[in-house]
Amino acid sequence: MHGGHGEGGREREWEREDVEKILKVISSEFPKLVDSILNSIKEILEEFYSPEKVKMRADAFIAFYKALVDNGVPTDEAIKLAKTQLIDINTIIEKALSAVGSRRRETY
Repeated sequence: MHGGHGEGGREREWEREDVEKILKVISSEFPKLVDSILNSIKEILEEFYSPEKVKMRADAFIAFYKALVDNGVPTDEAIKLAKTQLIDINTIIEKALSAVGSRRRETY
């Protein structure tokens, strides 16, 4: 017996200590994890919106559009087709957040 609690008391004591240990680890490691995720997102956005990358994507868009028009595709269709090649980072982020949100709702 432990402290007059019997075997069941000891189990409760271990559970409480385990929870305390887990909470200590979470409180020290969780902020690091969040910072790491945020820094990764920041790096991705900085890379995506860098002037060099924006110019490269614009040049690729124009080249693709010109190739379509030069090969007889009507200009309105060429614009539609060229737009399908554009990457919209906002849409990607919205879809990712939506997916995370729907998974969280499924868990509860």
